[in-house]
Amino acid sequence: MRQVLLAVSFGTSVEEARALDLAGVERALRRAAPELPFDRAYTSPTVRRILARRGERVPGLEEALESQAAAGTEELYVVPTHVLPGAEYDRVAETAARFRPRFSALHLGRPLLWDTAGVRALAQVLDSLWPAVPGTAAVLVGHGSGHPGSMAYPALQGVLELMGRSDLVVGTVEGRPDQAAVLKRLEALEVERVILLPLLLAAGVHAREDIAGPQPDSWISTLKAAGFQTWARLEGMGRLPQIQALYQAGLERLRRLGFETAAMALDDRAVSIDDPRLERDRLALVLGTEGDGLDPETIARCDCTVCIPMAHGVDSLNVAAASAVAFWQLRGR
Repeated sequence: MRQVLLAVSFGTSVEEARALDLAGVERALRRAAPELPFDRAYTSPTVRRILARRGERVPGLEEALESQAAAGTEELYVVPTHVLPGAEYDRVAETAARFRPRFSALHLGRPLLWDTAGVRALAQVLDSLWPAVPGTAAVLVGHGSGHPGSMAYPALQGVLELMGRSDLVVGTVEGRPDQAAVLKRLEALEVERVILLPLLLAAGVHAREDIAGPQPDSWISTLKAAGFQTWARLEGMGRLPQIQALYQAGLERLRRLGFETAAMALDDRAVSIDDPRLERDRLALVLGTEGDGLDPETIARCDCTVCIPMAHGVDSLNVAAASAVAFWQLRGR
């Protein structure tokens, strides 16, 4: 069986950030799975256009998936390097869902801050990297957005405070906590010095302009104007071995679990419960509540959709009966 590892990043046109941050994570992933052929994709059309003008071509996710399907790849591990489970990751998941039928198995990884365990793991890394210094606070500036996934930022702040690290302050460029909220927190801490650190995988344009740029509304300009001695460290998280280890652990977990997920639902791509394609070593059935069933997003993120063939005019089964039929049909597979 041909298996391939595909790393998916937003991308950056800043060469240093590509070489040290994105490539740093990619090298770590390759070390974690040296036996797998490696491929990459960037989801940002703007970044891809800029790189193409420089003579370097990086495919988008859809093109990369099409290429792998055409090459006969059967099992594909798609590892997003995204920090946040936001809109970008949603688009990755939607694209992966559309291509799942083209592969025997397509395993999709999770962003760094996908769940509580991920938030805690990152907090522990930050705590070890930046010891407390009297009179000094470190402001960790992420991208931010209006997506519900941005709740990971206040969650990270909460975990840091529970660890006794209120001197590590989380902010965002395009969401909340914003500059005003961070300034209020810094004033309450009564610190004199502030170091700005990108809470970004790659220290690209956002780090160089929005965080450390010379314009009056940049983070460094705003904090200096507020009276803080401020400097910025323009290093993305991707170059840090501790962060790379988190991505390696995510890939190892994805490969170790190895389950394919089958949503029991009625939609256009549903296959019968006795379909030979369901003959998998590890298959997890996902069932919804009675009445509403599974959420469309949940169905889209499963590897396949299955249904129980019913005679015309027969009412649908409740969850208990449907699961019993499904488990019996799949026994021994």
